[in-house]
Amino acid sequence: MIRSMTGIGEGKGYGINIEVKSFNHKHLEMAIKMPEKLKIYEAEIKEWIKNRIKRGYLQVSINLESEGAVNEEFTYDKDLVENILKVCKDLKEKYNLKGEVDINFLLSLPGILKVEKKEKNNKVLYENLKKIFNKALNNLIRMREKEGRFIEKEFKKRISRIIRLVKLIEERIPDKLKEKKKELLNRIDFNNKEEARNRILQEISLLQERIDIAEECSRLRSHAQLFLDTLKENIASGRKLEFILSEMMREVETLASKARDFYISEKVILIKEEVDKIREQVRNVE
Repeated sequence: MIRSMTGIGEGKGYGINIEVKSFNHKHLEMAIKMPEKLKIYEAEIKEWIKNRIKRGYLQVSINLESEGAVNEEFTYDKDLVENILKVCKDLKEKYNLKGEVDINFLLSLPGILKVEKKEKNNKVLYENLKKIFNKALNNLIRMREKEGRFIEKEFKKRISRIIRLVKLIEERIPDKLKEKKKELLNRIDFNNKEEARNRILQEISLLQERIDIAEECSRLRSHAQLFLDTLKENIASGRKLEFILSEMMREVETLASKARDFYISEKVILIKEEVDKIREQVRNVE
């Protein structure tokens, strides 16, 4: 299974909003934007990513909603209450007044009650952050895997075409050798039979060295099969696929230099085109 390096994953809950965007990159790099109060968890966040993502440039955005990040609780203005009670006591003593100050009276006065925002316990915030971050990563990975399945189909289609083209080249080689032998026989002077025989053997030997591309075809087929086998791995490595393609291109270049035949050259060009197209898409594989 292969994964694309592009995608987006979101996670929401407990007053935490997380968005993770992923782009093509040779290595794993991260840019994390988050509130100052979460900076203490930056190392852990990077580890969460490293444990699940191998390649790509990740842009991480973390936001806290005030209602989710803090608790609101009622409190009172202690100085104001004490001041009011003192004033009431002084009035009673000075003017010989009767009556008691009850709670309803105090609560009805402006400024006595107030709402205080209290931050949630750090441990609870950390656990909630971890849950929501994993949710965002899960969504990102699902998207990368979905795109990876589409890319894998394209790879298989192009590799199958390469294998068919190699087979056509191999089928052409015997005919090509026969044609060249016939051409040589027509050019050689048979008045001197011994010289002609030696000349034919020498020319045919050189010809076979130039045209015999069976080994390159065999290696090219082997690399193509290795590419397909790599796609079946649990998590196929983009770097490994890139290396296999480099080896395939090396064999293709050798074929191109050896092939002195229009039909073979035409097939080699088509193979190069397929390898180049696969290369472009492999750059987006994790």
